[in-house]
Amino acid sequence: MSTKLTSSYRRSQGAVLLVCLVLLLAMTLIGVQSIDSSQLQSQMANNSLHKQNQYHWSLNELRAQEKALDNPLYISAVTASTLEVPVSRSISSSDSRGLVLSDSDMITRNTADAYTQSGAVVFSGDSVPPPGYSLGTYIGKDYEINIATAISDTSSKSDQTQGLTRIAPKT
Repeated sequence: MSTKLTSSYRRSQGAVLLVCLVLLLAMTLIGVQSIDSSQLQSQMANNSLHKQNQYHWSLNELRAQEKALDNPLYISAVTASTLEVPVSRSISSSDSRGLVLSDSDMITRNTADAYTQSGAVVFSGDSVPPPGYSLGTYIGKDYEINIATAISDTSSKSDQTQGLTRIAPKT
């Protein structure tokens, strides 16, 4: 039994292979594009995490400095200074007067992240005390705390500023 090949069959040989190769190429391009897209999303999520960490590190340092201003020795040193009192990294350090500027409750940072943190505590001046305090007996002392946190090799930075008033007896 012999098979007769028609002319349309002879012309269609290899067409299935060509169509399959084109479909395979299209699916490969779609796969590569989805990998690139997922890498971009991963980098965006990582940047967002770094931004949040910087904000929280700055906020923790602000709170540590606010707590340090409850110390009468520290508050008098800041008030007497005509310059900005520098703030060091809040892990556990002290300034030249031996005053601890750290927040002992602070969560330990990931040491793989090379970050820098700087700031200053500034005495702004005297003001009226808040309501409930006698004007003749008490005076308000205004302070400004400025903290900047950045991760090395990035342009990402978190600047936090807080103003606060402490009450002192009028002298």
